[in-house]
Amino acid sequence: LLVRILVRIMAVDQHVDRREVDTIMRVCNSLRIDKSEQKRFLTDALDEVEAGHLELGELTSSYLELAQRAGIEQAPRTAMMAAMAVACADGMIGPEEEEELQALGRALGLAEPELAAEIVGHRAQFGELNPELARRLLNVEDTAPSAAIEEAYNALREDLRADHFDHIGKGLESYAVQRIAIVDKAYEVLKG
Repeated sequence: LLVRILVRIMAVDQHVDRREVDTIMRVCNSLRIDKSEQKRFLTDALDEVEAGHLELGELTSSYLELAQRAGIEQAPRTAMMAAMAVACADGMIGPEEEEELQALGRALGLAEPELAAEIVGHRAQFGELNPELARRLLNVEDTAPSAAIEEAYNALREDLRADHFDHIGKGLESYAVQRIAIVDKAYEVLKG
């Protein structure tokens, strides 16, 4: 189900980039999906997207139900991180991808500030991190005192700890490391 969600994110802009496919394959490797099965899953999911059979809300609901039965508490966050990694693998998040990511975040039950922080974090990864983006990433007001900035920073950093994603393996570890670096940079921008 996660692979199908990721393929939907990848294909929403009507463009399939090799780097996006590679990112999905890394997630498949993390999930210990056999290489021959990976190609089949990817091909089947692309065919389903083209036929209009992959409805995001339905997929997400099934994914969350399965994750709950398996006792995977961080499943929503993991799915969002994987989707973000796929969406930005080609170096940008287009408007269609951003809209689909927002829909996915809502379907996963992520709070709007958390979802906005994910998207802003990816924008920051590809450009200069200015104070406005840093505040949006840490979800703090323009007038937030230092203590509130530090509290938001520590909370976000805690959410990105690699051990929160042990159930999906090492495939998203580099993504989490990148996200932590962006959060650190945002904190420095606002503290500096």
